[in-house]
This record gives sequence, C-alpha cells and structure tokens, in this order.
Amino acid sequence: MGGYIGKFLSWRGWLPLSRLTYSVYLLHFGINMAWVAQLRQYFSILPDFQAVVMYLGLLTLVYLSGVLLFLLVEQPVANVEEYIRTPPSRPVKHETRENETCETADKEVPADA
Repeated sequence: MGGYIGKFLSWRGWLPLSRLTYSVYLLHFGINMAWVAQLRQYFSILPDFQAVVMYLGLLTLVYLSGVLLFLLVEQPVANVEEYIRTPPSRPVKHETRENETCETADKEVPADA
C-alpha cells in the first residue's frame, strides 16, 4: 500500500534528517534572527545569487548546529530516559552438570564454560 510515494517516503535515507528536525526547528529562528540583526543593508537589495548563497549558508549552519544539539543534548537525554524506563533484568538461574546454580543476566551459559 502506498505505491511509489510510500516507497519514497519510507526510504532509509530520510532517517538522519528526520532525527534532526526538532533540533533544527528549535535553532532556526534564533540563528536567522541573529543573522538579520547583523546585516548592514536591507536583505531585499541583495542580488539573487547572493541571496541563494546566504540561504544555503544559513541552511548549512542551522543543520550543523542541529547535529551538535542532537548529539550533545537530545540523544544523551533519550538514552538516560530509556535507561530509566527499562526495568532491570533479573538474573536467570541455570543448573550445571554438578547441580550447582549459575546466575546470568539474559543468556544461557553452557555447562562446559
């Protein structure tokens, strides 16, 4: 279901961009306002080529800042949240050949080990 559009939108190449969207959303307004505040002439006077270069420069700056925000803040917080929400694993008791119990976290230990 979904056809070509579904295949295009579910392409794995979109995954890195989809993880950056919230960081970019938070940063783009502030970075754009800082850029506009430092302008010495009106932006509407700039030629088309210079406007395109400025747009691509701002886009690159915002996405690089978004990567830093994601790696330094968003992902570590998500890791801590997952660690807090995940219940601790209980040790599983297994019997060895000598009828001694062996405690492991989640995997079976062969009797020969």
